[in-house]
Amino acid sequence: MASAVSPPSHSPPELRAVGSAERALIVFRWVSLASMVINLLLNLERTAGRSPQLAGAAVAAVAVWTVYLNRRPVPPRGLVLAADVAIGGALLLLSGWVMPPGTVGTGSTLLSVTYHACAVLSAGAAYGPIGGALAGAVMGACHVFVRIVNGTPFNGEVLSRWPSMTGLLLLGLFFGVIANLLRRSSEEAQLATSE
Repeated sequence: MASAVSPPSHSPPELRAVGSAERALIVFRWVSLASMVINLLLNLERTAGRSPQLAGAAVAAVAVWTVYLNRRPVPPRGLVLAADVAIGGALLLLSGWVMPPGTVGTGSTLLSVTYHACAVLSAGAAYGPIGGALAGAVMGACHVFVRIVNGTPFNGEVLSRWPSMTGLLLLGLFFGVIANLLRRSSEEAQLATSE
């Protein structure tokens, strides 16, 4: 049985090429989940002071989603990828809701930590730079709205969110470029060995 971590050698070049990017994504996803759990346990009052039960339920749901995605042999596509982006965005917005009001951007770590970036990386791996950039733009918008959900005033700091917004967009764009380069090099290697 093929696993998500090591595509079989008889798989098409696209699966083998994305396998390298997917392995990195799987590791990043699990590390992000672990950092969510650690963050919640060590900073419960600052991270989820408004609703620790909801924060715990969200982390449990994300753990189930991570296990589900880990069993898939390729980056999520179609509806599964759309669900991954929706879950990442919802988790980011939920982070603002469960934190004590007015605390986003004041040094407290969001519940989602880096997990929401996993969907951006998945979109880049599945659909290249354009898919990654689009998912990054969605997460960037959620990064702005998390302050509104939390009740943290902008106080003229709208541009202070710019690095988070563009960082997620660029993350998806560059990961998409890397995934495309891996695919192309695998196809060229396949052609060279078949001749």
